[in-house]
Order: sequence, then C-alpha cells, then structure tokens
Amino acid sequence: MKKLLPFIIFFFFFSCTPKAPVDIQAGMEECSLCKMKIVDLKFNAQLQTTKGKIHHFDSIECLVKWIEQNKDIEIKNAWVKDYPSGKWVEYKKAFYLVSKNLPSPMGAYLSSYETLEEAQKIQKEKDGQIHEYKDLSNYLKSLNKDEKHHHHHHHH
Repeated sequence: MKKLLPFIIFFFFFSCTPKAPVDIQAGMEECSLCKMKIVDLKFNAQLQTTKGKIHHFDSIECLVKWIEQNKDIEIKNAWVKDYPSGKWVEYKKAFYLVSKNLPSPMGAYLSSYETLEEAQKIQKEKDGQIHEYKDLSNYLKSLNKDEKHHHHHHHH
C-alpha cells in the first residue's frame, strides 16, 4: 500500500484538473479575449492556467494578446491548432505562417503548424512569412501600428 500512495496522491491531485486541451464545438464557447463566439475551429487556441482554468480563444492573435495582458497569471500550457490536421500543438513548439492569402478570424492572417515542413508547404501555396511563437508579439504590434493608418474590417 505504501508504494501505491504517491500514485494515489498524484492521481487525485491531477484528476481535479480538467484535462486540456479540450475539443469544443463551433459556436459553443466564446473567446476569453474578444468575447466572440468561436466558430472557425481551424484557428482556435486554448490555454490552461496552473490553477486548472481553461481559456478558449477564437484565434492565435487573441491567445498572444491575452498572455501579454495577463502576465500575472501562471500558464501551465497553451495550444494552437495544426492548420492542416486540426490537431492540438503546444504553442511554443508550433510554427506560424502569416499569409494575406489565408485570413484568420481576427484579421492577423495567422495560422499554426506542428512542423516547419508543413508551414513551408502551405507557404509555397499561399506565400507569407513563417514565425516562431517568440516573434508573434512583435508581429502583432507592427499590425496595430498599421491599423492606426488604415482602417480595415475584421473577417468573420
């Protein structure tokens, strides 16, 4: 019994935390940042705090902005969708393509990929630049600067 105890405690501790990432149905959840209903599941993202709370996002850009605005909240992990397969990928391991030929829900033209090869394959078809997660914040800041000059509408 003594040998099992650490496992039981471990299991009990982790079974209280919801398992993430959670697959959602289109139109059922709203984005933690922009409050829009999440409809396009090719672009949704998800984050779990160390306290176990799960946040859903309708786009990669909303995830990135939320993380920047909530620096005091500890993140256990976050995930983005691999654009070709729809499977979840850890946000820091994914590759991101910015392509004007591939609109995302909030207008930042961001899609995410599990591998560099996948991102390059789509880049060949759609053009654009490939980024790593650490570059996204600067990319989004540069977009906001442009937005002040050109008013464009979100695609939804």
